Amino acid sequence: MTRPLLTLACLGALVLTACNREAPVAEPAVETPAPAAAPQTDAIDAVATPTPSVEAPAAFDQKAFAGVFTAGANRLELKPDGTYAMAANGSNMDGTWTAEENDTRIRLDPNSKTEPDRVFVMTGRDQLSAVGADGQPAAGADAMALTRETPAAAQ
Repeated sequence: MTRPLLTLACLGALVLTACNREAPVAEPAVETPAPAAAPQTDAIDAVATPTPSVEAPAAFDQKAFAGVFTAGANRLELKPDGTYAMAANGSNMDGTWTAEENDTRIRLDPNSKTEPDRVFVMTGRDQLSAVGADGQPAAGADAMALTRETPAAAQ
């Protein structure tokens, strides 16, 4: 009887030992960031080049451009509020004016819808030249090159 008891005692000790044993603790995995790859540059890239600043074009200043333009008996008054009055070839008309084509042309939109729009190319701050719908210089009675009047002459 001692032998089965001894076997049983050994098995019991083995079970107790196995149950009391601490499980090995795994070290937490620590992620280390991979070293950043050095950017590849050539000698040209190594020199710092300034980034050119791109300025937005100045907006057309309708109030500053407004004024009186004349050519002989023809007179065009571009008002700061965007309206105009024109006396040309014996007729008077009025309406609104706007700058177009990247501020290189002036379009007159008459209040009378029986009159066609008129277009002038800005040939300088003080000159307007009439053009047709095709952008070519106007011909005949519509052809005119207007020059800005100085404030003293406009009165």
